[in-house]
Amino acid sequence: MKKQSDQNLVKDILIILLTTLFFAAVSWVISLPSVRQEAFDVTKWQAYLRGDQWYSALTFILCLILANGCGFPRLWVCVIVGAVFGAHLGVWISQIISLCGATLNFFVGRWLLKSPFNRRIPERFRGWYDRFGDNGFYWVLNIRLFPLGNATVTSLMSGASKMAYSSFIAATFIGFLPLTIIFALFGSSASHHKPLQLYAGAVLFLLFEGVRRIYKKRSLKRQDPNLQLGEV
Repeated sequence: MKKQSDQNLVKDILIILLTTLFFAAVSWVISLPSVRQEAFDVTKWQAYLRGDQWYSALTFILCLILANGCGFPRLWVCVIVGAVFGAHLGVWISQIISLCGATLNFFVGRWLLKSPFNRRIPERFRGWYDRFGDNGFYWVLNIRLFPLGNATVTSLMSGASKMAYSSFIAATFIGFLPLTIIFALFGSSASHHKPLQLYAGAVLFLLFEGVRRIYKKRSLKRQDPNLQLGEV
């Protein structure tokens, strides 16, 4: 019995360690200036998609889904897609990519982290774990709407909890939409030289930030600091 317990402990530590190392490595690669320069080379992406070949667009979208699932910031995705496809189409393509990337992270958390977390989660995080399981839609919606940290971590932790996928994806869709619209507008305005889209995005962003700050001030007193995950 003790041998089985020791084997489970080693297995749990390895799973959590390897998952953490993978996303840490991806974050480091993404932080490199050369990677950022390549990612935001909109002219290159537009040339790749020129000719209305559907498989080029599909490959482009699938690559962004995979990149987002591996930790590529979704707001960067919104800017790039808005710049390439324009504001109207870019909003919905960005939203689809963000939802698919979040889904990948959710199921990585569900398949790899749920059992180790359930067995090893420290007591100080037990409140978070129980709240996500009992009322996941509310917590994920708040975190998505008022981002402070990393979206990938939120999705992984949601999958590791007892939250239903339907609650997770519904809260993610609603919570992602405001910043998806704003940053797709920014990307489109820069690429297509449409200053009205820039002004619209700036006004929406200011309104969003105002609401976020008011909400944050009112809610911080009621929330456990251990539950403020945040994201970008």
